Amino acid sequence: MTRRRLYIAAVNNRYGQNVFLPLAAGLMWGYARRVPHVADDWTVPPGGLLYLKEATGAALDRVEAPDVVAFSSYIWNHEWNRALARAVKARFPRCVTIAGGIQVRDGKPDVLRSSPEFDCAVYGEGEGAFADTLAALSSDEPLATVPSLIWRREDGEVVVNQRHGEVPIETIPSPYLDGVF
Repeated sequence: MTRRRLYIAAVNNRYGQNVFLPLAAGLMWGYARRVPHVADDWTVPPGGLLYLKEATGAALDRVEAPDVVAFSSYIWNHEWNRALARAVKARFPRCVTIAGGIQVRDGKPDVLRSSPEFDCAVYGEGEGAFADTLAALSSDEPLATVPSLIWRREDGEVVVNQRHGEVPIETIPSPYLDGVF
């Protein structure tokens, strides 16, 4: 069975010789890959964690046949994420783009209305909702079943699903100890 390809963009600037690893993205993937259905169906290929803000064309060149590109959006990278998502959709139109992070306001459809390059967005604590989204996508479950997800129906209507409960912090593995980084 071919596993689906997931890329995660959680970019930051370089500070001298320092580049910060994206802790939030590492926590999301670390948690999601412990969910059996997700672990069996999804992989982050080598180089699939995009963490350095660079020219979007250079980042796009690292993306090969993606099924999903997830974006962790903050004030310092949201516009860059939007540009990369547009480029991903132009090159890989069947790829699903997911936004998350602080730029996705709790239960507000604004992020999808103002950013058509994103297919859906996770709001609130994202570990459970991100894992549930990946599971739904790989099993062709309707996105209407995924808590804490904002998504666009085929008719263009933006739907906000009910909020997901918090995942107990002790169930989220460290991306440093769990091999994500």
